[in-house]
Amino acid sequence: MGLALVLAAAGVSAGEVDTFRQALQKRQLEQRQLERRLEDSERRIGDLAREIHRLEGELAELKARRAEVDRRLRTVGEVRDRHRAHLAAALRSLYAQGRDTGLRLWLGESDPALIGRTRTYLTYLTRARVRYMQAVREAEDELRELRTTLAATLELLETRHRRLQARQERLRSVQAERRRVLAALQRRNERDAARLERLLADQKRLQGLVDELDRDVPSPRGADGRWRRGSLVWPVQGKVVARYGAPRAADGRLRWWGWVIRAPEGTPVRAVDEGEVRYAGWMRGYGNLIIVDHGRQRFSLYGFNQTLLKGVGERVRAGEAVALVGRSGGRERPALYFELRQRGKPLDPAHWLAKR
Repeated sequence: MGLALVLAAAGVSAGEVDTFRQALQKRQLEQRQLERRLEDSERRIGDLAREIHRLEGELAELKARRAEVDRRLRTVGEVRDRHRAHLAAALRSLYAQGRDTGLRLWLGESDPALIGRTRTYLTYLTRARVRYMQAVREAEDELRELRTTLAATLELLETRHRRLQARQERLRSVQAERRRVLAALQRRNERDAARLERLLADQKRLQGLVDELDRDVPSPRGADGRWRRGSLVWPVQGKVVARYGAPRAADGRLRWWGWVIRAPEGTPVRAVDEGEVRYAGWMRGYGNLIIVDHGRQRFSLYGFNQTLLKGVGERVRAGEAVALVGRSGGRERPALYFELRQRGKPLDPAHWLAKR
């Protein structure tokens, strides 16, 4: 029976039916707008978090480079100082020998053997002086190059640091916007009986995506999906706060098809086995979601992520980071939503993950 007939049967006038319909349409439009705003903010959070993750890696590399240049500066400086000391000693000895030899010759000492030894020694000292002078020049040239490299590294480090601070500030701003949108959605959901229907629709949409991947895409090369019980890597270390089959709604109409594992925001999410990324994007109810195909119609799914580190078509190894833990999909607290699928059907992760 249509909405208008139901209201008419209840004695509501046509004008009131029109008003009710308009109010309902307005609420539905507001709901869709809020959901789009949530999606947009969570996508932007994912993009910013991924850039921050990259910048932090670059900063770590630059700091290591700076430490290496500092170490090399100290080493070359010590070498230069040693060569300078040797050069000073050679010059003093050459000066002393030169004066002493000249005095002896002036006094008439002309022992050929002595003169020959003296000349040999003076030649040795002269060559040593030239060698030490060359070594000092080379060390000073290297020191100049190292100082130039250090200055460039420090400038780049400062630039990356400023950029990181700007991205972190932007991230805080977008996270604040997300909190406002989420609060509005939660207030609406508290008085909206359709929340369960949306959760069911989200679950159905995920099932449709997995079925499509299972049906239309061949298994990735090299991934055979031969899992043994207790053999898979844990996607993240944390407390399992919702297990496979546990009720997700009070009336029991909706149950979890995977696990919710609580972990700090930004914690790396790791692939449980080797495979190939088949889906990487935002999905209502699951936020930033990544799906890995392990062959033989077996998939692993990772949702609620802050950001995704891999894209469609990328190969991943067992234990390799594919995402960072977050609270996308409308979550209040950071966690990972994790599923295992075979031929489109959910598997209980308890049977397949390694024992802790």
